[in-house]
Amino acid sequence: SDLIEKVTFDLGSTFVPRQFVCHSPVPAKAATAADDAQVMRFSTRQTMYGAPTVTIKVRCRGGSMFTYQHTVTLRENSDAAPAVYELTEPRHLRPLRAVKLNDDSKFGIELELTSSVGVSPEDIASQLSRFRLTSGDVHVMSTYREGREQIAGWKLVPDSSISCNVSQPNCNTFELVSPVLRGG
Repeated sequence: SDLIEKVTFDLGSTFVPRQFVCHSPVPAKAATAADDAQVMRFSTRQTMYGAPTVTIKVRCRGGSMFTYQHTVTLRENSDAAPAVYELTEPRHLRPLRAVKLNDDSKFGIELELTSSVGVSPEDIASQLSRFRLTSGDVHVMSTYREGREQIAGWKLVPDSSISCNVSQPNCNTFELVSPVLRGG
């Protein structure tokens, strides 16, 4: 991940916005249990139907650009190995630049959280508001669809994409979502 400056995912004309840019990779599980290497993943998570071909553009810190075409296949319990792409940066690496947002840029923060079954999202919202860890009250959304609506404050939204810990397999899964933030 120190080699890559950014990754651009072009999902095609049916997506709005069409492109997503990722500057910061997230840790991912290693390919095998015996693999102790730290694996980082540049990704975007979008809802899609069918099997679109995504154009992935990788810009390395030396300035080299690599473009890959990847067809998304949606198969439950697939044994197919994930695509692995290798690249080599032949140029001298430049220092990473800070990503400057325009003054009118809009962005948001999402924190993925879990809690034990005995601690409800309402309890967590109450504590966040009580200790003033957010600006204003935290609204609890009952469904993911309801959570997609923009509101003025912070909100807790159910999120089924989060996995519970093995020691607490029946946990509550949700995300804390900021209101639309602005600035650069």
